[in-house]
Amino acid sequence: MLFVKQFSDPSIIEIGCGVGQFAQYLYDEGFRNYRGMDFSPHAIELARKRAKQDFFQADATNARSFPEHYSLAVSLETLEHIDNDLDVLRNIRSGIPLIFSLPKFDCEGHVRCFKKRKAIKRRYLSCLDIKRIVDINRWHVGWGIVNHIRPGLLQRLFGKRKLTF
Repeated sequence: MLFVKQFSDPSIIEIGCGVGQFAQYLYDEGFRNYRGMDFSPHAIELARKRAKQDFFQADATNARSFPEHYSLAVSLETLEHIDNDLDVLRNIRSGIPLIFSLPKFDCEGHVRCFKKRKAIKRRYLSCLDIKRIVDINRWHVGWGIVNHIRPGLLQRLFGKRKLTF
């Protein structure tokens, strides 16, 4: 994946690893320092059969679910399914890069979708300093640094962390 390769030997935590497709891709690309978490014990069972990586069942809305050591967080096709998505992001340590994907389309299983990049920036302004978003088919894929701030009125209105006048 385009964003993962920019980090030198990352210790990866994947939030919402599902049945392990991305874990298998990372393994094939030579990434071995990986842990995948998912709320579904069934998904974890399937992931363990698919990929030679480390998986565990946990609730990402609970801060104690996160491992002590990781240097990169990944959340692909996950946050749009979680009512408390901001709680998940708040549980990632400040200063950790996060790679994410979010849908541009609505679907029955989605709690939310993001038609425009600006909506992503507004939603995650208080948790994430977004560095880049690219559009791949019907998905927004991006990365940023987790950094918990309390946005001011103008930041919330404009969906930007820094305002210059």
